[in-house]
Amino acid sequence: MLNGRDRGKLDAAVRELAGAGARVSASDFDVTDAEAVKRGVHTIETGIGPIDILINNAGMQFRSPLEEFPADRWEQLLKTNISSAFYVGQAAAAEK
Repeated sequence: MLNGRDRGKLDAAVRELAGAGARVSASDFDVTDAEAVKRGVHTIETGIGPIDILINNAGMQFRSPLEEFPADRWEQLLKTNISSAFYVGQAAAAEK
């Protein structure tokens, strides 16, 4: 199961992996949105089955001198790099 926000990129990845013989599905939801994560994980678990192995690998980076780094970018980094792992882990654990 692949997850991402961009359906087009997900579909391309599914085609490539399926072409190599993998059995793969995709689900598009925003891992920085706790409610979207709950809905998405629930849909995966009820439609495909339990999540046996979870790999939280969402991440991003912005480069800027500290004194010029915008607070909204900092919040976006925290949501993507830290909060998303919590949201997805919590949702997957709750479905068990």
